[in-house]
Amino acid sequence: MNLNSKEIEALIHVSGMVAEQSEDEKYSLFMQNICDKLKVIQAFGLTVKLSSERKKRIRALLDQASSTSLEYSQYAGDMSMINEYDRIKKEAAAITDAMGDVEGQLRADQEHAKKLLEACFDRVKQDLIDEEMAKSSAEAERKARVDDRYLCALEDYNELSKWTYTVRNKFSTLCKTREDAKQSVSTARNSIIAEGYNS
Repeated sequence: MNLNSKEIEALIHVSGMVAEQSEDEKYSLFMQNICDKLKVIQAFGLTVKLSSERKKRIRALLDQASSTSLEYSQYAGDMSMINEYDRIKKEAAAITDAMGDVEGQLRADQEHAKKLLEACFDRVKQDLIDEEMAKSSAEAERKARVDDRYLCALEDYNELSKWTYTVRNKFSTLCKTREDAKQSVSTARNSIIAEGYNS
């Protein structure tokens, strides 16, 4: 099981508390040792992370995007819903503007995080060589890929990537909804004009 730096931070807090409160000196030292090792791993975590507040804002945008796309799909094809199509088109435009900004920020964060991850890998690899835990560069590379310090950074990167791809996909879907709603408004108007001529 791989842990990100936030999860490791929670374990550091718990193991530190147990070490302080334990009356068994041997067990207290054991827990303090675990706490110290976790701190070393945590130090390799990526500095680019999504705060809880930022995740909350992104979730709200994703929910709005899903709701707008779902609403459009319920009306699609009904030419009498021109006012609803127009409203959905405007809502989708506002949400895509906001999502475009978020998607761009996430993409930039992901690119920066990738560079940090590569630097972390190189650092772990060099540590393994310096500490004589690997006899060659190839062995150090193999060991670095399963080292807890690198895996912590990788977990941080994977979490950020997951958010980035989710927003990107939802942004793409909503852009299509906006274009479809725009086309539906145009088609409905033409249909109303045609009915006027035929009546």
